[in-house]
Amino acid sequence: MENNINNTINLISPSWSKTQIIRFLYVKLAPYFRRDVKYFLASYEENLRQYKQGFINNGFDIVCSTLSDFYVDLFKMFDINAIKIEATNKEIPLFALIVEADEGWIFMDPLNDLFSNQYGLRTNYFGVIPDYQGCTVKENYPFLTQYSKEFLSELDSSLNLYPGNIPLSEYFEYLHNEFTNKKNMARAFGLDKYDKPIVISKKFEYCAQNFINLGEVNGVIERSKLYNYLLRILFDRAERRDTHINITKEKDIYVPKIIIAVPGNEKIIYEEEKDNGSFVLRKK
Repeated sequence: MENNINNTINLISPSWSKTQIIRFLYVKLAPYFRRDVKYFLASYEENLRQYKQGFINNGFDIVCSTLSDFYVDLFKMFDINAIKIEATNKEIPLFALIVEADEGWIFMDPLNDLFSNQYGLRTNYFGVIPDYQGCTVKENYPFLTQYSKEFLSELDSSLNLYPGNIPLSEYFEYLHNEFTNKKNMARAFGLDKYDKPIVISKKFEYCAQNFINLGEVNGVIERSKLYNYLLRILFDRAERRDTHINITKEKDIYVPKIIIAVPGNEKIIYEEEKDNGSFVLRKK
């Protein structure tokens, strides 16, 4: 993993601006990290205990604080100033960064953009003024620069970050209307009429064939976020209400589980497995 990170860093051109370097490292290094499952699935009391004693650096298994530390140290290698900050005023604060780019100081939150960067989606927490619940960034750092969508699009194009210079989000936004149309889905799956449990099941099977191996999403929590993203984009409100995505532990291995529980129907359960390097959904 460390070699992969070094190889990615070595792709940086000496001619790049600070802003290009910051953006490239923010996006391209995300696949090498994953949320620490032992922390994120622990109780709030355990999370608070770990925060108070000081987070331990677990390498590629990260929390917001340790991932921010990584980027602060990395940016120093390129003479780029970066400061880890507390972005919220909660009992366990969210840690993020402010970084000095060419246009001024900007905010970035590598944890909350981790899945997006791994899957190839548009980022939501880079060069913005965040508005989390309890967020203190705007009042504590009023000098921050906010990038426009047009600026980020041009920046990403200059770095060739996405295939065709288009984030995957735009593709899924295009699919949204088609996949949430009940008549279209019934017809697409060869059904005489819309049958909710069958359509939900068929949709996940379609996703398994086409969408779940896109990008470089490997952490179990990020895998769960992938399914929740597909659920939010490709399923309508009623379908989402009857579909539950959990993380279960079996033989010391954490796996995402999809439970389709339409009232009056037998539950349909899928679990994710890895087969020959690819993720697959197995019906249980």
